[in-house]
Amino acid sequence: MPADASVAARLGLGAALVADERAYRIVRFSLAATIATLVGYASGFALPFLVPVLASGFFAKPSPRPSLRTGLGLIVVISGASLSGLVLARVLLPYPHIFLLVAFLVLFRIFYLKAGGGSPLVVAFLLIGVTVIPIVALESMALGTAIAQALAAGSVMVIGTVFLTYGLMPDLPEWQARVAATAAAPVPSLSERTRTAMLSTGVVFPVFAVFYMLGWTSSLLVLVFIAMLSLVPSFTVGKAAGQAMIVGNLIGGLGSLIFYNLLIVYPSFLFFLLLTVATGLIFGRAIYSGRPSAPLFATGFNTVMLMVGMSVAFEGTEAMAKFYTRIFQIMLAVGYVVAAFWFLELLARKRATS
Repeated sequence: MPADASVAARLGLGAALVADERAYRIVRFSLAATIATLVGYASGFALPFLVPVLASGFFAKPSPRPSLRTGLGLIVVISGASLSGLVLARVLLPYPHIFLLVAFLVLFRIFYLKAGGGSPLVVAFLLIGVTVIPIVALESMALGTAIAQALAAGSVMVIGTVFLTYGLMPDLPEWQARVAATAAAPVPSLSERTRTAMLSTGVVFPVFAVFYMLGWTSSLLVLVFIAMLSLVPSFTVGKAAGQAMIVGNLIGGLGSLIFYNLLIVYPSFLFFLLLTVATGLIFGRAIYSGRPSAPLFATGFNTVMLMVGMSVAFEGTEAMAKFYTRIFQIMLAVGYVVAAFWFLELLARKRATS
């Protein structure tokens, strides 16, 4: 029996789906997003919208299934990162100058890790822990502790979703070999890693410092989104990448408008899950299209999950007002990141030619 037929029989899937690798990956992407949404919201997790965003990232491009040891290691590292953010807040918050200096160095180290090929999931949780926990702790240390605990629990949900999805829809052996061969990327030079880390730190740190000095906790979405956008590799390659990111988030904003307004018509959790399935399939088709614009739709999908997820907790007119406020905040964050990267790269080029 051929390999694809045996997989189809074992999983109860149509042989045509298993034989079509692109269709298989599209369905798996949607499945991962839906399982993560179910787990995140049904568990009462404090930040449920992060679970589908981070879990679906594993399936937004062909990548090898992580080993059990790797998965457990990610959970330990992420839990430690959340604890580190809490310790940073408890010890240094009363000393602004020292706190900001340490925060700058920690942010640089996180971006340096990312530039060297560090796990995107670990880097994302590190950034959230270091930026969000101290700002929240300004208002309440108990709330900061709750966020740290939630991030640790969230890592378990994300990794659990990834393993469950791979268990339900594994790669065929020939796919695994090809993915493993293409997944290994050359490690950039020390100077290139330093340059990239300094650029990203220069974009995120000023906003973080402003939030800290002014005690802004009600607009943390802007800070989180800026931190997440700073992880996009192509952001440092110039004007075209910035325009592409704006387009990607506009696509996500439009998608979130449609998703949210449909959910208003029939506000139920089951319908929310069905809309997630449909959204995953629609965006998955574009993500796995092979076109140059494909990465834009991965960004757009994340925007949809963030926008809708952060609005479902509200009801009535407050929900609508919060939703449109968050659209404005996300567009503001995108505009800032594009402008900041452009400005810093312009300064770097002028310094290199002078």
